Amino acid sequence: MTRKETTDLQRALVALGFDPGPVDGLAGPRTLAAVRAWSGLPGFSYDGCDPSEVSALVAEVVAAAARRAEPTLPVLTAWGRVRDCRIDYTGKTYHARDWAAVDTCCLHQMSAKGSKGWLRWTGLAAHWAVCCDSVAAWLIDFDRRVPHGHGWNGRSVGFEVEGHYAGIEGDPKTHWAPKGATGERAVPMVLGGPVIDAALDAIRFTVARVAEHGGKVRYCVAHRGSYGVKRSDPGEAVWRQIALVAMAEHGLVGLPPVGTGRPIPTAWGGAPGIPY
Repeated sequence: MTRKETTDLQRALVALGFDPGPVDGLAGPRTLAAVRAWSGLPGFSYDGCDPSEVSALVAEVVAAAARRAEPTLPVLTAWGRVRDCRIDYTGKTYHARDWAAVDTCCLHQMSAKGSKGWLRWTGLAAHWAVCCDSVAAWLIDFDRRVPHGHGWNGRSVGFEVEGHYAGIEGDPKTHWAPKGATGERAVPMVLGGPVIDAALDAIRFTVARVAEHGGKVRYCVAHRGSYGVKRSDPGEAVWRQIALVAMAEHGLVGLPPVGTGRPIPTAWGGAPGIPY
């Protein structure tokens, strides 16, 4: 990296809430650690990448910082990481539903990481895109049925958490990656604190908005519970660090599997004897 690129990177990391050390244009270990924390890629190294890939990463971090400051994306005051992105939504949606029918949060992992923050996911069939740059993008209102969760589509709000995570932490065999994936894409990401915070804010906002319209969110489920093919969806880290925390905070409980779904495994904190 050039000194200017490094300075731009450090300033952007500071704006995003990370600590790269002094903003001095020197790519030291603290700056590298901040990049790893922001990206969720613990194995990232400047030396291990083509210079063009490093420049692309710098541009991605700088763009994420600029989006955070973008005034056209309003912050919803009680939930600082939530952005109202509904005007840009291009994904699938079906008929409206009664607010009283909305009683479930359904968590997913994207099994992918984009390069443009929430703008990458405007066509996603989900109510939320929870992004690695700490933005929870509200894509469509909750009285609209969206095809994200198979047997739970009629009752649930869908949360897609950006990133690709292992089904069971520490077991790379449970990490889904496209055939032929190499480099960082072949390695499970670490779920970052900004993603967790954004997801929890999105769930808080959802619970409150449904209540304002006379409904009540009572349940939290994993997509694997309605579509067993995706047994790693959303993965142990997402379930333990987002779902279980939100369930405790809001008094939510789980639901039994539907269709081809699988129950929450013991490894995720489910009942004893439930296989992954």
